[in-house]
Amino acid sequence: MLHPNEALQLYLSIKLHFTSESYDVIKYGFKTRGTSDYTKRRDRYQILKLSRHKDPKGLLIANLSLKPNLWLGDLFSNDGKERYFEWQRYREAQTYLFAEEIKQLNGASFKYKEGEHPEVLRLFLSQAICLETLTILDDFVSFTHFWSFSDPIWDEVKFRIVKYRPFVEYNYDKIKDILKRHFRE
Repeated sequence: MLHPNEALQLYLSIKLHFTSESYDVIKYGFKTRGTSDYTKRRDRYQILKLSRHKDPKGLLIANLSLKPNLWLGDLFSNDGKERYFEWQRYREAQTYLFAEEIKQLNGASFKYKEGEHPEVLRLFLSQAICLETLTILDDFVSFTHFWSFSDPIWDEVKFRIVKYRPFVEYNYDKIKDILKRHFRE
C-alpha cells in the first residue's frame, strides 16, 4: 500500500508521461516537480482509493496509455476497471494473445498508400489489435520510422506507441517465432 502522497506523485508522473512530449517517467523515476499534498486536493478520496489499490502503477498505465486525459475518478469506473483487467490479462497471457491478435493481420499491409491509413493502423483503430501488440509489432517492423505521412490520427497513435514502449516487456525469441510462423503462412 502506498502513502496517498506517493499515489498522487505516481498519478501525476504517469499522466504527464502520456500527455507530454518531453517528460519521460522512466528517466525521472516517476517523480515530478511541484507535487502538492493530497489533503489539499478535491480528488483526495480518489487518491486514497488509488493508494489502497493492489497495483496502482498498473492501473494507471493501463488507463492513461489509452486515455491520457482521464480524470482520476474514472480509474474506478466500470470502463477503468475493464481496461485494467484487459491490460492485466494481456500481460499474463501475452504470447498467446499476441499470436491470436497477429491472426487479425491476415495479409494486412504495413505500407502507406496516399490518402489511406495503413491496414495495420486501421486494425488498431478498430480495436482488432491492442496497443501492446501494435507496440511489439513496431519493435520488429519499425513502421513509426517509415510512416511519415501527416495525419492527426496517426500522430496521436504514434505518440501513444512511443510513450507506451517503456512499459512493454516480452520474450523476444517467442514473439519472433510467432511472427516468423505467421508471415511464412
